[in-house]
Amino acid sequence: MQKLIIVRHGQTANNAAQILQGQQDIPLSETGIRQAEALARALSSEPVDLIISSPLSRALKTAEIVNAGRGIPLTTHPDLRERSFGTLQGQAVALYLEAIAASGQTRLEYQPPGGESIPELAKRCARAWADIRTSSARTVLVSAHEGINKCLILMLLGQALSEWLSIKQENCCINEFHFDDHQKIIGYRINLSDHLPVLAGLA
Repeated sequence: MQKLIIVRHGQTANNAAQILQGQQDIPLSETGIRQAEALARALSSEPVDLIISSPLSRALKTAEIVNAGRGIPLTTHPDLRERSFGTLQGQAVALYLEAIAASGQTRLEYQPPGGESIPELAKRCARAWADIRTSSARTVLVSAHEGINKCLILMLLGQALSEWLSIKQENCCINEFHFDDHQKIIGYRINLSDHLPVLAGLA
């Protein structure tokens, strides 16, 4: 692999309302579809050889929009699903933050009832990366979620999970990693969103 492109899915109604989705299968909103179309235009000149997506529809639909008319092989990987927030899925993000504070734990330590902690998510993400990195494709595009993307980025950069809050991932942002012949990173860009301003005010 010479280049890895990681994108976040387009906006959903729950994203806009600050509601935790986790592994709930929430579709793209109209704004999310327009964002994905803008993402497709931004990536139209990229010679992508393989697309690997989360099976959740918001990420898969984003990947399909990027792939429209291109015929790029597209597959899904179960370990690219977003973090499970257990019983907090479908609840306000504010409630999640209150639960962390009430637990007396850090964000990294906290595990929502019935859900995954961030370190557990990172282990699952590492399994996905172990599969992705074996691809013979020159340029691979991964369509996933905020939590998965953060784990991938921190892992690729060799940074600790304690840097979680320093990584931002806008809906339909682009992250790029370039590798040399020994699979060492020789360049990267994070959370690119210049292709999206046309959508301002349309949420």
